[in-house]
Amino acid sequence: MNQISNPRFFVANAVAHSEPEAAAKTQELTPQGVLWLAALGAASRMGVTQDEIGQIVQFLSQPSWEPSTGLIDKAVHDLVQESHLIGQPPLQGEPRFVPTVSGRSNFRRLMLTRIGHVPSPFGQACLRVKLAFIDLLAPSDRSQLLEIVARNYERELILRRNRRPPFQIGLFGQSWRDQETEHLRRDLVQMRTYAYAPIYEDMV
Repeated sequence: MNQISNPRFFVANAVAHSEPEAAAKTQELTPQGVLWLAALGAASRMGVTQDEIGQIVQFLSQPSWEPSTGLIDKAVHDLVQESHLIGQPPLQGEPRFVPTVSGRSNFRRLMLTRIGHVPSPFGQACLRVKLAFIDLLAPSDRSQLLEIVARNYERELILRRNRRPPFQIGLFGQSWRDQETEHLRRDLVQMRTYAYAPIYEDMV
């Protein structure tokens, strides 16, 4: 039996609101939210099976974040239950999921939801997922998303400039810290370049 149709596979959801709804209130992408985003993005490109969604999520999130198969399957289940994904009857094999109108709306909302801390391992996984599907957004939304990410990098650089180590970190420790800061600066410049440059068809 397919996991989506197996009622024993999923426990009852005791939370009144879904994770993506909570993300909208806090304006910060949650782990459940990024799983929804990856599933909706993958389904928006072409009809995908549940197994294919899992492979796409794992490819985009690793190595900095490794959501379990159970979490990925539950995300797909929740999207189907809330009518954001719909399964198309297959000619053979598993059903292939495509987004509904509400699914496309939620995809856009999650794409524009702020990543809490971009330089963190989870933040980098969120960024990879968003950049993988950014070409599915309208040009104005692409620029808005990239500007949101750029501002996050700016905040981190300000924090690093004002943060002083409480102890002597040594030459190698300081050198490594300087290297990380320079990497953040390069990422900031790249995000701003993307934000204000057209994304051509041959780039997507």
